Parts: sequence; C-alpha cells; structure tokens
Amino acid sequence: MIITIDGPAGSGKSAVAQMLARRLGIQHLDTGAMYRAVTLDAMEQGIIDNPSAIARRARRLRLAFDFSVTPAQLKMDGRNVSENIRRPDVTQWTYVAADNPSVRAELVRRQGLEMVEQVVQLRARIEPMSVSDTDVVAFSSQHAETAGPLYDKI
Repeated sequence: MIITIDGPAGSGKSAVAQMLARRLGIQHLDTGAMYRAVTLDAMEQGIIDNPSAIARRARRLRLAFDFSVTPAQLKMDGRNVSENIRRPDVTQWTYVAADNPSVRAELVRRQGLEMVEQVVQLRARIEPMSVSDTDVVAFSSQHAETAGPLYDKI
C-alpha cells in the first residue's frame, strides 16, 4: 500500500505518517527524510549553493533505512542522521534538494528500490508520477507544533 502525504517542510507529514503506519500495522518509508539527508550532506560539504554538486553527491550517498526500530532510522554513509535531519536549519534548506530535478530523479529511483509490501510511503511532494501508483493521497498544511489534532482525524 502506498499512501502519499503532501505538504510543506515542517507541516507534520512525518508525524502523521508514522502514526498512520502504527495504526495500520505497516512500515513507514519516510522519503522526505532522504531529501533532508541530501540537504544535511550539502550543508556539511559546504555545497548548499551548488545544485550540480548536490546532485553529484546525491548519486554517491549511501542512504539506508533501518526498519528494525520504530520509527525507522535513516543512515547516511553508515551514520545515523535521523536526529540531525530534523534540525531547523536543515528544514530551512531542504527545498534545495527537493527542488533539484537531478536529486529528485535519483531519490525517486532509490525509493522504488526501498519499497516493500505494506509500507506507508511519505513523499515530500506529489507529482503526476507519484499519484499514479498511490493508493491514498492526503494533504497536510498543519504546522508541526499543532499537528496533534490531525491524529484524531485518522
């Protein structure tokens, strides 16, 4: 099952998707975390203002989810970055990776490789290609600090 939740960075998509996955008893593949990881890497490498360099790095980064823990941890080149990718400065710059067509193409390719049965897939942005293979589409405009009321609606 693929459930696509769309909305801006920091709108509570991850929190809602994790809760929904728990309620449905399925895993959650946080694709937005992948864009955040690419952003974190670009910040650490000092290339945040260089779209071509970001795309090259994205193709070389090793990104892997550890589903043995809940929520799943994201490892970048073997390092758990699950906490660091949620920092406000990373959130502020995530659009640099998410809006980069080369990065998007690479991460969408990888997301297909990561797919397993019964995963709630959180996609950072709905595009025609993601809607066609989606079972459910939801939109989130809720701000992260007030996402709590969304839980009761699911």
